[in-house]
Amino acid sequence: MAQNNGRKQAPKTKSAPRNAARSASASGKRPTAAKSNRTKAKRPTRGQIMVRRVVFSLLVLALAGLVIWGAWAATKAITQSLTQNSKVEPTANPVPTSSAEWAALDEQERLMALKGRAPEVCPADSVKVSVDIANRSGGAFNVVAHITNDFPVPCLVDTTDARIATVITSGDETIWTSASCAGDSQTLLLPAGEETSRTIVWPGQHRTSGCEAGDKAKPGVYKARVSVGGAEDSATFEVR
Repeated sequence: MAQNNGRKQAPKTKSAPRNAARSASASGKRPTAAKSNRTKAKRPTRGQIMVRRVVFSLLVLALAGLVIWGAWAATKAITQSLTQNSKVEPTANPVPTSSAEWAALDEQERLMALKGRAPEVCPADSVKVSVDIANRSGGAFNVVAHITNDFPVPCLVDTTDARIATVITSGDETIWTSASCAGDSQTLLLPAGEETSRTIVWPGQHRTSGCEAGDKAKPGVYKARVSVGGAEDSATFEVR
């Protein structure tokens, strides 16, 4: 009793459970706590899986359709463009119809005007002609027509007797014409500035129609007149 010195001892608190928890934590053991509030995720049902598969398949089909449609549209556009380009015809340059019009063009313009075109008949004002007369044995005469293409580009000249009209006259009388008995067509492509010669034989007889020979021409002065297109020339000669 003397040792207490009149002091009251404080009541001791119970710390056994806390100490037990601490000792358990220190020893590595998990405390027995309440169950976790986390719930495990539910697995999808069979119906949900089927719906997802259908949706995925539809998306794949839609994407494939877009790709196919895009390729088809691009191919169609290219095809239409090529078709339209093939149908577009180049604008043809007007072809001059006279020597003066051709002379006004430079070489490049002439080539463009002739590009893709078949040769055409020489304009009337582009053909020049000159005539020579030569004797032949048996009283016949050669009427030689020298035809020149005065056109700046090649063109066609019809060298048949009908086109190279040759008329033999004596004074005012027509003795013979080449057109009355013309042969087959003989079209010649004559280069620019080039000359060709065509010989028409006058047998020294009368003939104004058909191909039958008439009476022999009398001695005298005769004239041979040759016309080619719009060009004409003549020469005088004597029959003895």
